[in-house]
Amino acid sequence: MAYYPNRPGYVRGSKTSEAAADRWSDKRLRGIRGGIYSLIYDSELVGMTCEQCEIELRLKHQSCSARIRELVLFGLIVIKEIDGEEVTRPGTSGSPQRVYIATPHWVKTLPADRQPRLL
Repeated sequence: MAYYPNRPGYVRGSKTSEAAADRWSDKRLRGIRGGIYSLIYDSELVGMTCEQCEIELRLKHQSCSARIRELVLFGLIVIKEIDGEEVTRPGTSGSPQRVYIATPHWVKTLPADRQPRLL
């Protein structure tokens, strides 16, 4: 059995939470992760917020934010920073939201001890 982040997480000891996590097929997870990654990758250095991905892909926040976190843990996307500060953008509610960009390809060629911390 695969565990988070390869499979959706759930609240330990909660049968309903575990059942909800088990309903996600691998194909569906790959499709949603791929759609989010494609949007973020195609946005280049402008980046995308979770809310922008939700709107573009018509996803619920809970599903989209979980898949974004998984992509961060996989090392495929990072939070955009300028001079060491997280870049945010106001969402529709006016609250600041993190901006995500695709991990630069050159990062993956660095030795493990020189790779940036991804979160």
